Amino acid sequence: MFCAGIVPPLKKEYQESMETALPKYRRVKQLLLDALAAGTWKPHDPMPSLAMIARRYRVSDITARRVVRELVREGWVYTVRGKGCFAADRPAGGELPSSRDPRRVVFLISYVLNYFYGAILEGVLGVLRPLGYVLDVQTTFDRDQLIEEYLARLLREKASGVLFMPAHAELSYYPVVQLAERGVPTVLVDRESDRLSCDYVACDHAAGMRLALRTLLRLGHRRIILLGGNPSSPALSSVSARLAAYRSVLEEAGCFDPALIVPEDPTLGYRDDLDIGRALVSRLPDRGVSFSAVIAMTDELAVGATDALRAARRNVPRDASVLSFDDSPLAREAPVPLTVIAQPAHDIGRAAAGMLVRRMRGRCGEPRRMLLRPHLIMRASVGRAPVKSTRRRRPRS
Repeated sequence: MFCAGIVPPLKKEYQESMETALPKYRRVKQLLLDALAAGTWKPHDPMPSLAMIARRYRVSDITARRVVRELVREGWVYTVRGKGCFAADRPAGGELPSSRDPRRVVFLISYVLNYFYGAILEGVLGVLRPLGYVLDVQTTFDRDQLIEEYLARLLREKASGVLFMPAHAELSYYPVVQLAERGVPTVLVDRESDRLSCDYVACDHAAGMRLALRTLLRLGHRRIILLGGNPSSPALSSVSARLAAYRSVLEEAGCFDPALIVPEDPTLGYRDDLDIGRALVSRLPDRGVSFSAVIAMTDELAVGATDALRAARRNVPRDASVLSFDDSPLAREAPVPLTVIAQPAHDIGRAAAGMLVRRMRGRCGEPRRMLLRPHLIMRASVGRAPVKSTRRRRPRS
């Protein structure tokens, strides 16, 4: 949790994606709005000064002043002469400020400061900007309450269309149905909902998992850890698709073991995937789990796993291979560069935006489901399975 008056940090590995996706003042404004929505500053808490905002986000004083001026005008912030800026009481009903432009498209995205989602956002902007649409990006942090607020607000506002990342596959999100009845189309991005009949664009997560496993199986691996998957609570459709493919492929190969599925453990007390990956892999020897390879759901988990293996004096990839999804800058710059299943994030954004534009222009028909295939990038973290020596020791004389 950030302290009052401290500017939320911008992770280095996500900086490039974020800067290319949004203009500077919009980027800084969105980050501060996200922090306010997440409760970083309570009403009447001191906000960062103009100098702090300018220094932290590497923008000019003029840009920082423009951001604060807009936040004041929209009711998020108020100023006290000689004392600075303070967080204001939220508008009635907890609503977030927004435009009422009829050519407005709303994107309810899980996270902005994330390489994968940032690339999707960049793809969306590449389609919508030239066509004159205004993109209103709202970060949900996969929190049900925020999603409910945003969807309820959309029912009271004018919007041409909605791009939406559901946080749970099994929830109904009824406001989306109501929007469709009013002629406002919704396209689901990267994640599916079992209760919604909408257009859907995503990476083929099952194909990605099959590609990862078949690569490792060809290299002789049979004991393959799945790091980050929770079979008892597959809330995200992307996670459930990978889990199903993991089980199917390894059952067919005759080497499926449920003990090799290692879900994230909230009792660890960590919030950073790097720390979670280190902790989960460090505990495996105590649990008696043997393995020769790890597939991690994210690059951060994979780098954490690699750190834990190296700390235990297991060479990567000689003693254990590590493979992950995404291909963020972290994967390429890790001490042991990661072999990855690279997801076509930019293409997902472009395809979703294009599909939404066609719906907004009156295209009818049954909902479309578009899955884009990922591809394998081999790097230093994957090698052949270790072979135990069968050479007999000479008896002592």
